[in-house]
Amino acid sequence: MKAFFEGSESQQELFKLKPNDFDVRMAAAYDLRSHFLHAGKTFGVWVTSLANSNAEVGLGAPAYGDAEWKKLIARAPTLVGMERVIRFCLLRFLHQKVSFLHEKLQ
Repeated sequence: MKAFFEGSESQQELFKLKPNDFDVRMAAAYDLRSHFLHAGKTFGVWVTSLANSNAEVGLGAPAYGDAEWKKLIARAPTLVGMERVIRFCLLRFLHQKVSFLHEKLQ
């Protein structure tokens, strides 16, 4: 949705979620979750946002770990990015199913 991508609070364009790779980033977040649950691979520091930047995506990949894990980390959104996605989805669901909230949620 256009309104979602225009509503970013990231301070730099480089760190915003973008429509052209959104599906890849969401898939990576899900796969990263699976790696954590099933294999116990930690990723906490890699998905935290840069201080005061509201970065929705990270920059680069870790220097250690197997190739698949490094690729997932590089593609997955930060916690700030995931929070925006979840918040927008919840608001849009409420807007569509419960009550009008805002025209940008149409």
